[in-house]
Order: sequence, then structure tokens, then C-alpha cells
Amino acid sequence: MKIVDLQVIPFRVRRRNFQHGQMGPEVEVVQTLTKVITDEGAEGYYLGGRGHGDQDGLLAD
Repeated sequence: MKIVDLQVIPFRVRRRNFQHGQMGPEVEVVQTLTKVITDEGAEGYYLGGRGHGDQDGLLAD
């Protein structure tokens, strides 16, 4: 199995940081979804960008 394609898909999401016991102001950040495709048709995905997707209000499902 070999990787034949790699796609980085950016998108924007609004988020609020939680630091030192307080919520920060809402800001817009760029999050990315990386997609890896193999020669056998298998695909894999990874959230990246600023922070992690679960920190940016993205649901686990």
C-alpha cells in the first residue's frame, strides 16, 4: 500500500480559549483537515491547524 494523494483542506471556525479559569473572547481560527489516500483506496483523516478540533468546538462524531 502506497500513499498516492495528500490533501490539506482548510476551513474557518469560531472558538473561545479557556485559560486560567476564564473564557477568552471569541475569535475566528483556521482549522485543517488532512486527507491521505492510498493506491488501494483506503482513506485516512487528521484534524490539524490551530489547536485540535475538539478544542475548536468540533464534535467527535
